[in-house]
Amino acid sequence: MSLSTTKISIFTTSLVSTFLISTLLFQAIFPSIAYAMEETIASEASSTKPELMVNSPAVDELTSSSSPIIPTGDIPTGTSSIETSYAVSGLTIENEVNTTNINTLASSSSSTAATSTDSTASSTASTTALLPDNTEMTIPAFGFEPTAEASTTNSATTTNDAASSANTGSNRAYANKVDITTGDAVAYVDITNVVNTTITNSDGLVKFINDTLGQKNFDLRPDTNLIYADFNTAQSTSNCTTGSCGSGSQLTSNTNNTANIDNTVTVVADTGNNSAIGNDTSITTGDAYAAANIINVANTNIIDSHYLLLVFNNFSDYAGDIVLPNSSFFDKFLASGQSNSPTSIDSNNSASVNNAVNTVADTGNNSAAGNNTNITTGSSYASSDTSNTINQNIIDNNSFTMLIRVQGDWTGTISGLPDGMTWRQTDRGIEIVSDRSASRLITSAGTISTTNQAKINNDVQVFALTGDNQAGGDGATIKTGNAHADSSIMNIVNSNIIGSNWMNLIFTIYGNWNGNLAFGQPDLWLGVRAKSVDQPIMSNSAVDYTFTVLNHGDTKAHQVNLESLFEGSALSFSGQTSGHSNWNLGDIPAGETREITYRAVVSPLLNNSVVSAIPLTARVTSAEHDANNADNQDIATIYAGVKRSHSASNSTTFPAHFDISKTADKSVTQNGDIVNYTVTFFNRGGQLYDALLVDNLTNEAGDNMLTQSWPLGEIKNWETITITYAIRFDDKFSPGVYTNTAQLVGFQGSRIDKKQTPYESTIAKHTVRHALDPAGQVLGISTSSCSPYLTDYMRVGQSNNSAEVTKLQVFLNNHMSSNLPITGFFGNLTARAVQTFQNQYSNDILSPWNLTNGTGFVYYTTQKKINELACEGTREFPLSTIQQAEINRWQVLSSL
Repeated sequence: MSLSTTKISIFTTSLVSTFLISTLLFQAIFPSIAYAMEETIASEASSTKPELMVNSPAVDELTSSSSPIIPTGDIPTGTSSIETSYAVSGLTIENEVNTTNINTLASSSSSTAATSTDSTASSTASTTALLPDNTEMTIPAFGFEPTAEASTTNSATTTNDAASSANTGSNRAYANKVDITTGDAVAYVDITNVVNTTITNSDGLVKFINDTLGQKNFDLRPDTNLIYADFNTAQSTSNCTTGSCGSGSQLTSNTNNTANIDNTVTVVADTGNNSAIGNDTSITTGDAYAAANIINVANTNIIDSHYLLLVFNNFSDYAGDIVLPNSSFFDKFLASGQSNSPTSIDSNNSASVNNAVNTVADTGNNSAAGNNTNITTGSSYASSDTSNTINQNIIDNNSFTMLIRVQGDWTGTISGLPDGMTWRQTDRGIEIVSDRSASRLITSAGTISTTNQAKINNDVQVFALTGDNQAGGDGATIKTGNAHADSSIMNIVNSNIIGSNWMNLIFTIYGNWNGNLAFGQPDLWLGVRAKSVDQPIMSNSAVDYTFTVLNHGDTKAHQVNLESLFEGSALSFSGQTSGHSNWNLGDIPAGETREITYRAVVSPLLNNSVVSAIPLTARVTSAEHDANNADNQDIATIYAGVKRSHSASNSTTFPAHFDISKTADKSVTQNGDIVNYTVTFFNRGGQLYDALLVDNLTNEAGDNMLTQSWPLGEIKNWETITITYAIRFDDKFSPGVYTNTAQLVGFQGSRIDKKQTPYESTIAKHTVRHALDPAGQVLGISTSSCSPYLTDYMRVGQSNNSAEVTKLQVFLNNHMSSNLPITGFFGNLTARAVQTFQNQYSNDILSPWNLTNGTGFVYYTTQKKINELACEGTREFPLSTIQQAEINRWQVLSSL
């Protein structure tokens, strides 16, 4: 009998994507004022297991023999081990067929006929805009020319036959000892069909995202701020008042649309169907995630509106927050106002929608033969959600809808829910909807005539399978993973949306969710300084600690708590326990600064004959999760006592003055990576005595993970010292951002010990993002790992850093299409390009200074805006207290 050992590792990844950007969408589960002439809907959703299906092409592939394996004959004495990695299979199809964009102000239109997997389309579009001789005539609220006519005729047939399969199972092994372990399998199909769409004076976005965020936040604020930048819809303030615009302010729209859409979708994620025979066998299968998402938008007219449809799938547990804009944003989003609504709507619609859905999650059908066998099955989750919005008109009805589906447990909260919104737990999931009714002043804006015919068929099959495993032999064990199967179909057919803001968000979390849904986030910043009238500070000296707390966020921070920690009984605050002080600061609104001072007394037990360093670490928190925990903590160190003199000389020295920098060879790490750090400092001043370099590594919560120090003795004037060291980031470090700080401390000012004063250099920092995918940013996902793009201030006539100027010129060319020559020299061409950039973002750059025109100087607010845009909205760069104070002084002076 021979002895054999087999080890098999398999890694499977496939991603298929057919991508054509869609620019349309709205939803209509809101009140309408026009109704359908004919409507036929047939929907079916079942949980039929694959082996019971009839005439299904997937049956033979998804089922296996249910007869248990019974070992016969001699079993080999060897060992067989099979371990498969994860598999991902994704298919994205985005079809935009017959989309006509009309801008009546520019008197132009464009029409796009794009083909899908199998589609035919034809489109015609025309528009005319007639201006009267009086060029000073008031433009109505829609932004239409006084007379505008738009006529479109569209017909399209779109057929999608899509299949996606991810399989890590179907493994076979036969030996005395068998171990089969399969990785997770993720399979999805996302289909967006946008057919026969006429968009007039409107902007928006439709987006699918499939990811596993882990602990990262999903922050939609940068994206919504761009889409809804000006809220320039029908509710916008207008110079046109009742009766003043007359019959000249008219838009006449005529559309004739015919759409046929057929979707056939099969999605399979399978980690099971494994077989093992032996006396000591083990089968462990990974989790299976299968999802199908279909959005059909047919025969749609969008006029003077903003829209966002986002569908997001998180294929695992999720510990981050979902962050939406704050109450101020939604006050504008849902605000009432004035509208130029059509005087008449003639809508003739016919729709036939058929949905056949089969969603299956299966972890069972396992068998084990032998003595002392054990089978443990994972959890199964299957859900189907179908939404039909057919033959509706939405006019002047701003609306927000959000659906969050959590297949596991949710332990978070909803914070900052704006007025005019309600939330409820339903069979579909957590629903948040706007319930504010807008009251508008309606004036005449022409006529709309639509004739729409649509026929939609959806045939969807989704399977998530971890079972169908067989093990034979004594001591056989089977443990199956969890199975998550989900289908979502949204049909939006024969609709008009006019003068409205619309947002529809769908989140599915395939696991537990430990984060919050936050409408805005506080961003607390803390600074600490210490001061005493006693010099030097001795035992029983009083020390005043001043804590400055700023809320840089966009929403109120509730139940703000200030905590300070120090060594033992070195300090005592009135009414506080030894080594720990805690104060409740109440609520701090967005943009507000709170400054408080507390007095502490140095311990009477302090030895006054030596100098003792007493650091105090302060931390500030609130009831909500903070947008950036890295600046929620600060340290203030006092030095108490005096040193014995070891010198008869009475000579003094210049104060020490160090330039200190810290660099590293990595900013993103995975488990096992080694980061090599370099700390360099140069003394421009006098000698530093008893010098000590202190290096700390902290996590996002401010917890100290590692402290190192190097005694350096005396450092002389113009002396440069470089220290290199390495830190290994292993599995002891949980995923997140780690900040490494280096600071030089010592004594200065005199060769006589007792006349020396403490010295602390500035703090050099470097951040590392550990165990997170360093790939490019995705819509809505926030991260604080992005470094500042520009670090210098620049202007014409000064000695600028050529490398910084080069980066500035590249940014202006990419972001503003400035066509600057890349010279590294800041001249008049660059200054004018900066002025154009400043004027475009005047609210963020110029308004804080009370300026109305760009200066061409790259200073505080200009640098801040460039850095935030370069980071694609993943990080904010708040102004420091010194910078804000300078801006405040300028505002006072400029108003005189």
